[in-house]
Amino acid sequence: MCNIMNTTGNEDTRELHENRDTSDIYFGFPKKEEEAINKRKEHVTKAIKKLLKCNNLKVIPTIAVLGSGGGLRAMTSLLGTLKALNDVGLLDCVTYLCGVSGSTWCMSSIYHKQDWSNFNEIVEEIRNQILNENVSFEEMHRKLQKAVRTDTLSLTDFWAVFVAYMTIHQINTDGLSSHWDVVKDGKKPFPIYAAVTKNNELETSPDYWFEVTPDHVGFTAYNAFIDTDISGCQFDNGRVIKKFDEPDVCYLQGLFGSALADGDKVWKYVIGKISPFSEFESDAISEHAKEEESNDSLNTDNKEASFFSALVSLICNRDSESDDDDDDE
Repeated sequence: MCNIMNTTGNEDTRELHENRDTSDIYFGFPKKEEEAINKRKEHVTKAIKKLLKCNNLKVIPTIAVLGSGGGLRAMTSLLGTLKALNDVGLLDCVTYLCGVSGSTWCMSSIYHKQDWSNFNEIVEEIRNQILNENVSFEEMHRKLQKAVRTDTLSLTDFWAVFVAYMTIHQINTDGLSSHWDVVKDGKKPFPIYAAVTKNNELETSPDYWFEVTPDHVGFTAYNAFIDTDISGCQFDNGRVIKKFDEPDVCYLQGLFGSALADGDKVWKYVIGKISPFSEFESDAISEHAKEEESNDSLNTDNKEASFFSALVSLICNRDSESDDDDDDE
């Protein structure tokens, strides 16, 4: 999607894409977000006036809480911050809640909950989820196998299960667009998830950052967006030409980590992460992978082997592609 969005700088293309009848890309402030924010401002105005005990405020500020990156530390830090804000009545004064990397893991876990009336209960549930050290290789395997079946398997899938899942201990298979029902009434801050585009080392570049919300995905620098529920589809000249399922929250938690922007370091991390757990030689894993092709069922005794075989397969494909690129050069 990033490459497609990068092509929208051309004025002729922009004019074409401004017509929603001929393009799935649109420009300008997203209308659904605007509607949600207008409703949110009503709640924020009441909360600020109540907090300050003043009904004569002429200007109501737009307040955003920004969560930094930093893995589990960032997640728990934002979770504690939001709890504290809620305890003193300040969370109701917040219009936007934004984050990157570990903070997005906190955000996506919170917005997974429809009812915030007992916010401390949500915080405690997420806390217990983090402290739960049980890891299901079978669940991880199913997540990767789904990507294999749809021919969308990538490093992001592994990052999602190796880093995000093994940190927060939850595989959320809902699409982020499902969170629209949580925010559309304006009773909660509007969430914006941010990530760095791959292999882009120029922080001043307009396409360095892109944002994802329950409503839209795109680049604010270009004011170019697509609907979140089609963000996993294949595009050509601004139109969806092949539909795929919307990326689920677990996948996005891997994507939001933004560490994927440096592919080489990530590969080293993933391989280093998996090695201590594997008791199987590569030949044994490859043999098991062949058995998997003729038998879709998952043998309980070989869950780990099956899981690791998927990684070996992806690494082999990557190395093969890398060799081909070298030959082309």
